[in-house]
Amino acid sequence: MPTSGNGDSPVRALNADAFDTYYDKPRWWFFWRYDTQVKRKTCLTLVRRHRRDWHGKKILELGFGSADTLFSFPRDCHIVGIEMARSAVERAKTLAVRKGYGECHFHQGDASGPLPVGPESCDLAIASHVLEHLPDDGACLRRIHAALKPEAALVVLVPVNERFMDPKHVRPYTFESCRLACADAGFHMVWGFENERLFYLVERLYLSPNSPRHPAWATLAKVAFNVMTSCWPFWMCRVADAVLAGVWRLPPRQAALLLVKETVGAAPRQAGKL
Repeated sequence: MPTSGNGDSPVRALNADAFDTYYDKPRWWFFWRYDTQVKRKTCLTLVRRHRRDWHGKKILELGFGSADTLFSFPRDCHIVGIEMARSAVERAKTLAVRKGYGECHFHQGDASGPLPVGPESCDLAIASHVLEHLPDDGACLRRIHAALKPEAALVVLVPVNERFMDPKHVRPYTFESCRLACADAGFHMVWGFENERLFYLVERLYLSPNSPRHPAWATLAKVAFNVMTSCWPFWMCRVADAVLAGVWRLPPRQAALLLVKETVGAAPRQAGKL
């Protein structure tokens, strides 16, 4: 879910070139794609921890990508998305009409500039795999903080323990460094966890020189993996994650945090991490 850079920075250009036409793909491509669906399910697991009734609420997502997460909310929500990829914006506008969403606004732009919402107007903000693309993650987090109502929530996902240097990423994160960056912007973490050890299989299928070499077998393996894992409920992803951690001692590949905008005089909160 890319959104990145400022001005004419090389990182911004890389993101723009990589994703401008990426979302022109058919709907089934994202519905049956592990990467899209596990991020959506991770975000929604955090969201449900904060509030169960989102009817009529205003939701902001930075770098919304396929928009699968946004379209998981009720149709009477006021949805606002910002994304630098032209194809993502066009796709989201088409899907909003097809799915019957009324109050939707999708903007082409990046998260290094002003957000397309007023101060203290949003009930929830989502930044899934966005901060690692930004030269100044703190400035973006402060803009999100200003856009949220008091006690509103922010869901953040970032990659951790990256094994391949992605030129579209500005910095690496750990769970703690991400939490501290959010704390510096005025957010308090109420829950979080690390997951995505299945991404090691993604790397094996797509990036590793030891991936299946025969084109037919490689395609079959990719299709089987994506279809199977896309169908899994999130608890099955967590079980697979625990097995990979316990048996092969694989470190996590994603940090997932639920944070709230603190208000002056609020009582201290107990943070939790799984």
